[in-house]
Amino acid sequence: DQDRVTWYILGGNFEADEALIPKNDMDYVELSFLGLPKVCLINIARFMNITIREMADLVDLSTKTLERKKPEDPMDKVVSSQAIEIASTLAHGMKVFEDQNKLNRWLSKDNLALGDKKPLELLGTPTGIKLVNNILTRIEEGIFS
Repeated sequence: DQDRVTWYILGGNFEADEALIPKNDMDYVELSFLGLPKVCLINIARFMNITIREMADLVDLSTKTLERKKPEDPMDKVVSSQAIEIASTLAHGMKVFEDQNKLNRWLSKDNLALGDKKPLELLGTPTGIKLVNNILTRIEEGIFS
């Protein structure tokens, strides 16, 4: 299910204790209040095959600030929430494309339905994430996007 894939993209383990895996949006809200560790951002960047600098831009942090943090250091709630939304969108993309390489190619290509922007470029704002999810839903429903 999409929550488990989101958890995996953040660096969680499918074999982890079931009680540790977030089950719904409220669990993810709680995680964002606690602050995701920096390693979750690294995992998202690896999943998307982007640099830590590009990841820092997506969550509106300076690269130096992100690089200074240790892997276990918690991010603030806004950065954590943004990271969770990005991971959730990637999980949606995996449901649609069923292949990480295909998803990453789609994220990196200009998209007419997004004003000739790359979906990846839009993942830095909540509104952009919403647009990317809308396009993924359209693709899912067989509407050319």
